[in-house]
Amino acid sequence: MPAEENGHRSIQRGRGEVAQPRIADAVAYLRDRRCVGGGWNYGNQVVLDEVLPPFAHTTAAALLGLHGVDAALEWEGAARLRGLWRRERAGGLSVAFSLAVFRIRGERDQAAAATEALADVVARTDLLGDPVAAGWAAIATGPGVHELESP
Repeated sequence: MPAEENGHRSIQRGRGEVAQPRIADAVAYLRDRRCVGGGWNYGNQVVLDEVLPPFAHTTAAALLGLHGVDAALEWEGAARLRGLWRRERAGGLSVAFSLAVFRIRGERDQAAAATEALADVVARTDLLGDPVAAGWAAIATGPGVHELESP
């Protein structure tokens, strides 16, 4: 596949001067939308005076986008993810997405624990009926996870 058609190569090119304002806008958006205490959910921090909690898979998605872009915000989100995924360890998507983040960040202890948890989820459910979790499990446990790293 030509470099310009490869998603990873496109991301590398996208980090040039033209992309910098868009990246800054995206980081500002994630900073604005992070939950009280860190992490992310599907939208707002507070709705109708109710503080909304973060989730492991949405926090992991934000961390993939922040990797190598905003170290402080990434560190804060990763600290929150370390507790979130354990709370949500019954969910294949939460565990698989978290595993991908831990592997990319080089957090070996967290990655090992998440790998065990993912194996338990697969043994219990085979991830039947959850193709998104199955896809992320394949990405998170395979060599391709490093294609998600910041260039």
